[in-house]
Amino acid sequence: MKVSICYLIVIAIWSTTPLGIVWSSESVSPTMAVMLRMIIAAVLGTAILVILRIKLPVSNTAFRLYGYSTLGLFGGMTCGYMASTYVTSGFMSLVFGLSPIFTGLLARRILDEPAFDNSKKLAMVVCLAGLAIVC
Repeated sequence: MKVSICYLIVIAIWSTTPLGIVWSSESVSPTMAVMLRMIIAAVLGTAILVILRIKLPVSNTAFRLYGYSTLGLFGGMTCGYMASTYVTSGFMSLVFGLSPIFTGLLARRILDEPAFDNSKKLAMVVCLAGLAIVC
């Protein structure tokens, strides 16, 4: 699959996530909505692995990593779903949109990452322009 198609799919998924969170939390409790989302993702992921014949690593280290990742992802998503009962989907979208920028800035400061090159600066300007248009 081409990188541009994957990029557009990621944009479509992430741009609709806050609205999906708000909608799904209206009909069931936030924790149930997160659990259902995790179950759907597990079923789809397993189907993709089977169809594409991709072998999942099954070592102790891999299972430990899966467990830690699941706890972090489920915990973070639960907080987002619970917050959706108090904040609008528009504000959540703004937070989602700004998080890569803040992550990059914090990584540069805390992890001593190299300075942003021109392509990263351009990406940040495009991101901020898009958020400004939406707002």
